[in-house]
Parts: sequence; structure tokens; C-alpha cells
Amino acid sequence: MVRFLWCILKVSSPALTMLDLVKYESSVGYLERSAKVIYELAEVVEVDELEPLFPLFSTRALQRLEYILEKVVQESRLHPAVFSFLKDHTLKYIPLISNYDGIVIERDDKWKIDVNEEMQIEV
Repeated sequence: MVRFLWCILKVSSPALTMLDLVKYESSVGYLERSAKVIYELAEVVEVDELEPLFPLFSTRALQRLEYILEKVVQESRLHPAVFSFLKDHTLKYIPLISNYDGIVIERDDKWKIDVNEEMQIEV
């Protein structure tokens, strides 16, 4: 929050930060770093805070978020909401790490993710 003399402006929220970390993964550095933060944010984000933000983000960003929530963070509370939103979209295979030419280690058919880097977070 930013406090002005005449108002308080909410700059971001945990839900928006979670989505921004995936959308701007190349600017953050490593998606694995983002996954660590997403793990912590997932504990405080509620589904009703996350759902209204889905239309503001690309399908690719939501695919990556869903893969991270389900496979890396192993968060079972939020990822059904993303799945529900994405089921009406045509998904194409995308690399997990967008600016990385590594070989595909695994192909996730559910989220159409070409896993080109193994991701693990320390809890």
C-alpha cells in the first residue's frame, strides 16, 4: 500500500503478485525463485482473490502457474480454480522456462507444459 495525503492506494495483493511472478518470469531471474515465493503466497491467498484476476493474464501464464501450484508447490486448494478457468481454453504446449533452450525433461499432458528444467523448492 502507498499512503498519500488524500487516500491509500493498494498497489498489489498476494494473489496479483503470485500471477505477476509467473508472467514476468524472465525479469525475475529464475522461475524456481518465483516458485519459492508462490509457495509462501499460496498459504495466504484465497480462491476468491485469485479468480477475478485470471482474465487479466495470458493462458500461458496461467498454465505455468497451475503447473507450479500442482507439481512443484503441491498446493491443492488453489489449483482447481485455475483448472476450472483453463478448461474452456485451448492449451498448446509451452516451455516451463520460456527463455531457456534446455532439452525437454518431461511433457506434462494435463497442463501442456514442456518441462525443460527440474524445479524443486525447499520447505
